[in-house]
Amino acid sequence: MLQRVISSLSYRAKWAQLGVIYGRSFRLEHIKLGGKRLSLDFPNTERPRQEHEFSKILIDDCYRLKEVRHAQTILDIGSNIGLFAIAARRRFPRATIHCYEPNPAVIPYLQSHCTQTRCQLFPAAVGLSEGRVSLRADDEGTLFSTTVPNPSGGIPQVSFASAIEKLGTVDLLKLDCEGAEWEIFDDVTTWKSVHRLAMEYHLWAREGATVATLREILSAIGFQQIDIRDEGFQWGLAFASR
Repeated sequence: MLQRVISSLSYRAKWAQLGVIYGRSFRLEHIKLGGKRLSLDFPNTERPRQEHEFSKILIDDCYRLKEVRHAQTILDIGSNIGLFAIAARRRFPRATIHCYEPNPAVIPYLQSHCTQTRCQLFPAAVGLSEGRVSLRADDEGTLFSTTVPNPSGGIPQVSFASAIEKLGTVDLLKLDCEGAEWEIFDDVTTWKSVHRLAMEYHLWAREGATVATLREILSAIGFQQIDIRDEGFQWGLAFASR
């Protein structure tokens, strides 16, 4: 019983640090960031899911930002509405943060958050090479949309190399692009400019892929410290550093 009370108080304290009084009927509309008020914009049709995502990223720290001591350059591939960017700005007030997102439906929300957090928005997909893609929507919402190569598609795709080149070197790369990570892994040379990786992996996007496959690839592109959360699903979180 005592442990549950302590856990509840700790959880509420984390919300309080964001300027939010947590309770059953609270509505997440704004937070405190760097001494200023940041207004949160969520798609109305998926507000509960996005608020849950907010809790995972900013309260539970699912991307382990607290473990990162230093980051001057941060690349966010698969930004969605920019919740990771908010968390990254909170952790690293002076970092340069670039956000890439191909889904036009969430760009207005991402733009709002990027403007408030001084992050640079690129409305594009990221892949192995430049080109065009189409978006395959998912009934579960924008967090699960995937891109499909299409020469006449309405969405631009930039190469992983060009995204990295804009920053020079990347201290922290957050990668969540619903399966496109497998082709990005093929650019071994460019990966040498990435010092730390926090990603959501998707085994379902590559036939026969396993956690062991992912571990081998991360090792092959130069990461020495690799931690993969294998919960027996077809997706999960992985962390790697040099």
